[in-house]
Amino acid sequence: MARSRRRYRRILNHKSSDRKSRSLTVGGRHVCEAAAAAGRLQRLFVSDSEPAWARRLDVPVETVSAGELRRRFGSEASRGAVGEVVAPEPIAADEVLARAADLERPVVVLEDVQDPQNLGSVFRAAAAFGAAGIIRTRHRSAPLSATVLRASVGTAFRVPWAEVGGLPNWLLKVEIPAVGFVVNGGTHPAGLNLPQPLLLCFGSEGRGLRRLTVKRCSDRATLPMESAESLNVAQAVTAVLYEFQRQRLYP
Repeated sequence: MARSRRRYRRILNHKSSDRKSRSLTVGGRHVCEAAAAAGRLQRLFVSDSEPAWARRLDVPVETVSAGELRRRFGSEASRGAVGEVVAPEPIAADEVLARAADLERPVVVLEDVQDPQNLGSVFRAAAAFGAAGIIRTRHRSAPLSATVLRASVGTAFRVPWAEVGGLPNWLLKVEIPAVGFVVNGGTHPAGLNLPQPLLLCFGSEGRGLRRLTVKRCSDRATLPMESAESLNVAQAVTAVLYEFQRQRLYP
């Protein structure tokens, strides 16, 4: 297990050789600390006085006035600290699947999720409830922006993620069972054997999963709700991953 953890740390810190690393500025202590832990914090700007937590990060720290911080970084400065970070980069989808098999954990699969707040919250839920990683469609998806990093509270630096092309074709190539979450007509999540490698597939905020994607899934599931309104994708992912954790800890 220790060897696996070291392996996955190397995966998370790996920088793809075929794409240029992106630098972002993002505000907030927790995001900056997470970026530093991942070796992706390049510089930190703080207002007025240098806090003790900033001195522990082993990166250049520049202290400026609150007004100067706002002038240079706009709304990001409202949290009193702004970091220049190297954005997390995707790894190979096969690496995420291998991690799921080794740890016997599910993978969150997102199709065309475009809201950056939702994407960041999905990272946060995946970290909180122990998902093996996130796989998302490459096109028609929110870029990994400062908004995503902020909404993830830094967990986007810890949770492995990958990108694939069209989800229906990709699902044909993988051996791990896939569960498509639909608004109605699916199995109750409590009826799924969640503490195992599974692909938990969720669609976009408006249309949900594409029809062909649902067809390619080996099972369908529906969250029981008392009203006709649906949850947003981040809320749905959180509810399902909580059920996974419940089944794992209290079988």
